[in-house]
Amino acid sequence: MLITDDAKVIVLKGLEVNKCDCLKATLKKSGCGTSVSFSLANLSSDVEAEIVNEIPVIMDEETKKRVEMLTLYVENGELLFQDDAPSTCSSCSSCS
Repeated sequence: MLITDDAKVIVLKGLEVNKCDCLKATLKKSGCGTSVSFSLANLSSDVEAEIVNEIPVIMDEETKKRVEMLTLYVENGELLFQDDAPSTCSSCSSCS
């Protein structure tokens, strides 16, 4: 995973405003495979975070593998992410 410097600024501000100290990345399963979801969270003593451009990110091993080709970036003032992982979906209309 890559978090650009512009995205880092927005994430850090969001963490501060919401009194959180990390991002949490999770996978959401659907008929078309998996998609990545992000939320703001707080670290607990039993969870180890990955540090990505100075941002603590918590995620399980499956999610770590899934986000290897994902980039958080800013476009027109909005925080977005681009996922360059190959799609495993071949049956749903939204993936064609």
